[in-house]
Order: sequence, then C-alpha cells, then structure tokens
Amino acid sequence: YSPGKAITPANAATLVRVCTADLGERAAFQSGPLAIAGTIYVTTAISTYAFNAESCALRWKQSYEYKPRPDFDLKVNRGVGYSDGRLFRGANDGRLYALDAATGRELWNVVAGNVEKGETFPAAPIAWGGLVYIGNAGGDNFGVVGRMMAFRADSGGLVWSTSLVA
Repeated sequence: YSPGKAITPANAATLVRVCTADLGERAAFQSGPLAIAGTIYVTTAISTYAFNAESCALRWKQSYEYKPRPDFDLKVNRGVGYSDGRLFRGANDGRLYALDAATGRELWNVVAGNVEKGETFPAAPIAWGGLVYIGNAGGDNFGVVGRMMAFRADSGGLVWSTSLVA
C-alpha cells in the first residue's frame, strides 16, 4: 500500500525488486497477489502459496485435488479473499473453500456450482461482514447462467444465490 505520495516521478527509477519466487508450475498466472500482515498470498489453478513479504521465503503451499476432476479446465485462478485469519478461494471443480491463512490447512470445502454444466469459480472471492461473495464462470464457454452467491465465512453454508441474467 502506498498513500499515493511515497512513489513519485522523481524516485520511481530508484525502485528495486525485493522478491521473486519461482512457483515451479507451468501455468497461466492470473492471480492478484494479496498482502496481509507481512505475508503475500498468490494462487494458481490448484495451489495456494504464502510467502514472507520481506524475504520471499515460502511459508506454506497448499495443493488442491479436484472433487471431481472437471472435463474442461481453463487452469486459471485469480486469487483469494481474506477475513479474520482465513483465505477463501474458488476452484474449477465447482467448489469454494477456506484455508487457515497461517498454516494453509483446509477449514471447509463446499459445492458452489455444477461442474458437469461447466460452472467454475476462478474469480477471487470478496470476504466482508462474515460472508464470502463469489460469482460463477462458464457462460463464455458453456452458456452457464451467471450467478452471485454469498456463503457463511465460518462454515461455507450458502446464505443466498441470485441469477445475474433474467
């Protein structure tokens, strides 16, 4: 975070890279990094990584196994949401799950959509007010009707779901 005054045209040339990490995966990297309390979180389609923001040392890596394996997988994920020590992310097998941000341990895993119809969840969820918000993907490839959903952050229980197309 920069308050907008820390980086200026006069000092931009002095910026240097302080952290680089090779994830060891060949994949399209579409993850938006999330920095929380000295840890940087990034995702690939199946893995979530936590790095020390100062040293770039890997704190933990969690790899996810699809349940079930989708017939079609774009092999992308766009990041995690965060709230109260938990990370939330969607998966390309129609699921939403939560991880302990300190350890990477899976806390809960719920079905959010129908992978057989082509629904996937590559978007970075938004966590706020005890809820996790996420929309499905699949309309561009399979004609899936777009939906937004809210799940309980503590358990993954579905609170509401609404169609985005009338």
